[in-house]
Amino acid sequence: MSSGCVRFFANYDGKEVTTWLEVENQVLPSCDGFSFKKPGVETLEAVAIL
Repeated sequence: MSSGCVRFFANYDGKEVTTWLEVENQVLPSCDGFSFKKPGVETLEAVAIL
């Protein structure tokens, strides 16, 4: 069985900033896309522990 998390991050003024962390069994919406109905600016990075 594996577990892990997903990191949401974006580039603000040339600096990579973590905006959100989600652990397993949670919903993974883009905050902009879900809240404001527009394309998100975040990148998602999944980290799995096997």
